[in-house]
Amino acid sequence: DLVADVTAQLGMPPDVDPDTLADLLNAEHLMVQTCASLSQRHAPFRDTFREVGGLAVFCNILMDSLLAMALDPLKLPSMHVPTWRLVRDMKLLEAVTYMNQANQTQVLQEYATAVASLVSLVASLTAVLRDKQRQPITPQQRERMEGCRLAALKVLVNLTNHNPLGWSQFYEADGVSAALAVLETSSEGDGMGDYDALTLGLGLLINNTELHTHSRLTLAAAFLPSGERALLFLGRLFRSKVVTGDNGRTDFKSMPVDVVVVAAYTSVLIGCAVKDNEEALETVYEALEGASVRPLVEVLEYFIVCHEEADKGQTASSDFIDSLSSVLQTLAGYLKQAPTA
Repeated sequence: DLVADVTAQLGMPPDVDPDTLADLLNAEHLMVQTCASLSQRHAPFRDTFREVGGLAVFCNILMDSLLAMALDPLKLPSMHVPTWRLVRDMKLLEAVTYMNQANQTQVLQEYATAVASLVSLVASLTAVLRDKQRQPITPQQRERMEGCRLAALKVLVNLTNHNPLGWSQFYEADGVSAALAVLETSSEGDGMGDYDALTLGLGLLINNTELHTHSRLTLAAAFLPSGERALLFLGRLFRSKVVTGDNGRTDFKSMPVDVVVVAAYTSVLIGCAVKDNEEALETVYEALEGASVRPLVEVLEYFIVCHEEADKGQTASSDFIDSLSSVLQTLAGYLKQAPTA
């Protein structure tokens, strides 16, 4: 009865019988919950967790959870407890790898299949969420699966953040295709979960295409599951977010913050895709339905200024600003060029 009364506080899954709750409330669960909380609140604990061997022990638990989910993707909607357990474990991995290069590297080196397993999980969940007519799912099942996909995306963003080993493993797992499928499905919705998936998917692709040539070329030539070319989709997504004023310039006052963020992330990703790629640039001109990348430049310039103003030098990563500025420089360089006929 006590467990049933405090399921939310203990991070327990809802809508399961009391006997199952009692079985799930064990030392392993309390360890994972406690370490996730400490890692989120106290950055030095992330190093302590690794140094005392906790990261190695925990990764074995996580890989078991991933394996349980991968055995039969068609049963994903009905896998209530395994989904809950995996989300719990991925939240801890997200916490301990956030802004911690040493923890990221240990996971990537000692668990070389982790990225591939996470990419496969994202792809499987996206396929089920996309093909809801072929495989009907309840609102509760959709919510669980969307939450699981978000947790996996957050971990992948951490593991590929300025990490060449993460980029390589992501590319080898065909992560670009999985992330593009996320963009396609999440761009069609208007809920908070859709927004989170969209921005995480964009961020993940930016991580892996800015400095990794193979993934960048893959993105430039890629097609979505629907058959639409990825660059045309990105251009359409960008145009759907940007409001143009009577003077022909972007009207930022008419764009909510979340819309500006999506437009800015999309402009960054397009900037990564066209780097040193004239063919991709021509496709972007077509996608933007204009003869210039100026709208991309305007949005990215505005986003950088807003980010720096809001941050006031307190929390922004210099690497983040440098990355944005580098992509802006690439796009600005194309302002002097006219597209070919």
